[in-house]
Amino acid sequence: MCSYFNQVKRELKKEARKSGEPVPHDWEIPEVIRERWRVIRPTVEAETVTAEGSEMRLWGLVPFWSKEPKLKYSTFNARSESLKEKPTFRDGWKRSQRCLIPAACYSEWFPIEGKKVRHEVHYHDWSEMMIAGLWSDWQREDQSKATFTMVTTSALDAIQWLHVRSPLILKPEDHDRWLTASPDECEELLKPQNNIEALAVSVAEQS
Repeated sequence: MCSYFNQVKRELKKEARKSGEPVPHDWEIPEVIRERWRVIRPTVEAETVTAEGSEMRLWGLVPFWSKEPKLKYSTFNARSESLKEKPTFRDGWKRSQRCLIPAACYSEWFPIEGKKVRHEVHYHDWSEMMIAGLWSDWQREDQSKATFTMVTTSALDAIQWLHVRSPLILKPEDHDRWLTASPDECEELLKPQNNIEALAVSVAEQS
């Protein structure tokens, strides 16, 4: 289960696109990186990417058929093994309402000397990863809500010690396929991406 991740601030991306320059990277200085991050927790708005472009959505999926804008159970993670059958996520999968969730890193807590310590999982070069997700648009009369969920799977072999589950991180060559292909064509992407070898784990600064 993932309940905490970081995104590069959207305004920095917009400035970079206008100037034609990439988002600046000072990868040798983690403190500088963190100044560019937004902390994302469940119910917080985050950037998502669909085939149509970038959009801000709330973390915690509300299916279109829900009578209420908030469910009584958690929907911020969707297990890859069951999302095709689980009513909350099944329609989004069948309708190809898939998205990518940009992330600088995601966090898990692991005990060190009897105290739970936050660990950040990221690429070795701190470049942006793309996590698989599903989106939904909920609407009732004068109310509307744009939401998403993060797809999770068995953790990569190298980080099983940290947690047995992890977000489903997609390789760059699979991004377009996840966004535009049919559900049948995307099904094999639901498997753990153990061929991704660039992940690292860092002990985060504790606040």
